[in-house]
Amino acid sequence: MANLKSSIKEIRKNKKHHIRNLNQKSKMKSLIKKAKAAIEQQSENKDSLIKEALRIIDKTIGKGIIKKQTGARKKSRLMVFFNQKAAQKPVEESSTKPATKTKSKTKAKAKSTTTRKKKTESK
Repeated sequence: MANLKSSIKEIRKNKKHHIRNLNQKSKMKSLIKKAKAAIEQQSENKDSLIKEALRIIDKTIGKGIIKKQTGARKKSRLMVFFNQKAAQKPVEESSTKPATKTKSKTKAKAKSTTTRKKKTESK
């Protein structure tokens, strides 16, 4: 237990902030899940849910609850999920299969050997 009055206040403040941060993270995670579910079901309100999820992610970054890169990764993954589902819809309806990509073989680069010139002493 802290002895100083300021330390006691600091502990109390940290508890409040911890609870606030957990609530904000929980809200962010649940909105991401709702947005993914709406994308999966091709719901009409998916665009508004995606915007709301992105807005909440930005807010949590701004408040310092999650790091900038973590928020960017979460937003990127949500948008990749959205784009994949948007791209799959026309493919599922059409009866033709998409063309498969062929992998090109890359040649191993040969190491170039360099010869060093001997320095000659000039007098």
